[in-house]
Amino acid sequence: MNCFVSGNPAVSFVYWSVTRNGFTQTAQDARYSNGNVNNPSLTISNARQSDSGVFVCVAQNSAGTTNSSAISLTVSGSKLRIIE
Repeated sequence: MNCFVSGNPAVSFVYWSVTRNGFTQTAQDARYSNGNVNNPSLTISNARQSDSGVFVCVAQNSAGTTNSSAISLTVSGSKLRIIE
């Protein structure tokens, strides 16, 4: 998943959050690669059903924090479906 970030002052930190079963947390897993400020993509290696959820790209700078639109990811069997 990709997101584009920009800001003034410059964006200093980007991360992804995920909501599953009404609980939101930082998208962290050994199989997740969160990218960086210059390339804020989220890559999930060997995606499985438990990776399904609603993902949001979060960008921060000294003025505050903003979120991207939500991206719903559903992993079912060996097929991947992304709904934006």
